[in-house]
Amino acid sequence: MKHFTYLCMAFIVLAGCRHISDNNADKKNDSKHREVYNAHGEQVYSVFANRNRKTMTIVYANQLAISAVAAGSTGQQAGEELTVVTYQQENNKYWYGSYINGRIQSVEKLTLQRPDLGSKGWNYKLLSGRQPFGVGDRYINPSERITQILEKHPVVFP
Repeated sequence: MKHFTYLCMAFIVLAGCRHISDNNADKKNDSKHREVYNAHGEQVYSVFANRNRKTMTIVYANQLAISAVAAGSTGQQAGEELTVVTYQQENNKYWYGSYINGRIQSVEKLTLQRPDLGSKGWNYKLLSGRQPFGVGDRYINPSERITQILEKHPVVFP
């Protein structure tokens, strides 16, 4: 009887450990797992949300672009970079009716090569994810996307 008790206890312990291990694996593969983008020293330039598509976008800028905005300069300099990160919105379980960033849908990079060409002087590159949608269910082409991003007003902190 003593051996049977020890055998039952060992079985319960092993079954409990297996359950914990499976639980951790589920958390890693969970679609609701939040990702954090590493901006590598870039600062927030602009933020906007699309309630219809349930996305939120943060535009990061390098120091050259931030300095131009802070100085109130209307001219642009070659080498300015904007990184556009689009997240899927997730419900915020701690604040009813609010949203937080969820998984990353796309990361885009704009680099200013020729300031004298206006919006045509920017180089667009999709770094990861899928190309964003424009109006309706069609994908937006790079020149339209550049214009769309450049029309956003920068966030200026006093």
